[in-house]
Amino acid sequence: MTCIIGKYYISLQNITNTKHTKLGVYSTPKVVADDELDRLKKIIFLFSSHRKASGEASNILREKLILLLALYLMFGYSPATKEKAAKILKVKKAAINSMNLELRQNDYLIKDMMNTRRNHLHPDLEILREYVMSRDEKPLLFLFTVTHES
Repeated sequence: MTCIIGKYYISLQNITNTKHTKLGVYSTPKVVADDELDRLKKIIFLFSSHRKASGEASNILREKLILLLALYLMFGYSPATKEKAAKILKVKKAAINSMNLELRQNDYLIKDMMNTRRNHLHPDLEILREYVMSRDEKPLLFLFTVTHES
């Protein structure tokens, strides 16, 4: 079984919970989540950290942006989700709009081509969302490639 997440290829047959020097795979300890929202927040943190490490983003997302993005992954980007996010984050709608701007500037959200008032998740996040939702309670496996360029 394989999964492609954006530019990231994952072969689920080649990865287990042990260290494999032959395969060049190092397995870290399990990341445990309290609930589905916490699970999504941790996945977004890993995704954001990878984007920072690879030079695709200038920084790792701050906690409130991670939570907002997790809500968008969980419920979809919609006015109802924005209202729910404002209540959870205890901020006004204008603050959510400012946070969305920051997410757009960092390419986590993209503008709709036909209606510029609408946003969508970045295609890599959509693929990540589909992968996460398809796995239910099964372990999620991610592969990040680190290379040395001289």
